[in-house]
Amino acid sequence: EDGWELKKEYTHRKQIIKYKSVSRLLEDNVWKLFYSSGMSYMNTRHLILYEIISGVKREIDVLAADEDFVLLIECTTKKTIGEKDDLKEKLDVTKSKFNGVAGTIRELFPNQKPIEIFVTRNIEWTDTQKKVAKSHGFTVLNEYMIEYLFDLVKIAGEGAKYQIFGRLLRNKNIKMKNLSFTVPAIESRMGGKKYWTFNIEPEKLLKISYVNKRKDSDFEDLAMSYQRVMKPQRIVEIKKYIGENNGFFPNTIIVNFEKPFKTITPLGTDVQKNKWSVHTSSKPVVITTPERLGCAWIIDGQHRLYGYADTDAKYSETVPVVAFSEFDDVSFEAKVFMDINEKQTPVSANLRWDLYEYLYADS
Repeated sequence: EDGWELKKEYTHRKQIIKYKSVSRLLEDNVWKLFYSSGMSYMNTRHLILYEIISGVKREIDVLAADEDFVLLIECTTKKTIGEKDDLKEKLDVTKSKFNGVAGTIRELFPNQKPIEIFVTRNIEWTDTQKKVAKSHGFTVLNEYMIEYLFDLVKIAGEGAKYQIFGRLLRNKNIKMKNLSFTVPAIESRMGGKKYWTFNIEPEKLLKISYVNKRKDSDFEDLAMSYQRVMKPQRIVEIKKYIGENNGFFPNTIIVNFEKPFKTITPLGTDVQKNKWSVHTSSKPVVITTPERLGCAWIIDGQHRLYGYADTDAKYSETVPVVAFSEFDDVSFEAKVFMDINEKQTPVSANLRWDLYEYLYADS
């Protein structure tokens, strides 16, 4: 009566199984997705939040939060594929529920920005239902999008979290101060283009960057684009090298900021007197990056950056960065990418053996 079925029968015992319901399976998959992407806080099953004013109980299907965002997620399903007649009512009730616990969420997560997500399985949406969801400010996902995001997590590990946020919020014009960082840099020119060099913790760069130029389309394109330019095994090897062997890579990560960042010349005696200009045309500046997700494209060094994503070193180590800000010139980005990947010559085998003599002199 409880839904258990016989799976396999042995001489003295029977193995029985109970399949999850469609709704339970969806909730568990959504929970697992955000858990696997490295969220700091996850709900237990049957999480109850209370409206601060009325004290009314509200059950939340999935709640996930990190230092920047808190996700409120409602899941709804049909047993078979088709339209759901009462979906509009479900959307309205969900919005009322999220509004009711908004004060509680602010109290629990005062520094995080709430994102309201509505996830469905086996439901074909009508145009009217889509308009209602948009009017409520919901980000809508279906079971196929969840699977594509799982593929992304397999490739990028915890670094996928920032790509998921970037895609979830791409049309919402989100600006957040804690996404921006201010660092000292050197401003120079090369090939007729202005560029900046600085050092930054990988975690900060992961938040605002993405790896592949991609269409502003669906999650399938996002997952497939990462499969084209990132090798999971290489990321694993770099993660091990960084985490277990205290390894590091002194070569730079090259990025292009597609939104302009602010630069100021710092005050100081040497700066004011322009003492360095006798020796170089470069100058010290302070840069402040945009307060936006996905504002920087990683042109080169993506495996090094994502090798840090699943390690604690992403908070304490720094990586050298060469940054451009040709935000209105896509062809320039493509040219830099092609030049790096086509015209660089790898170290020859003969030179590597010469270096091994020094590296392993005591071996």
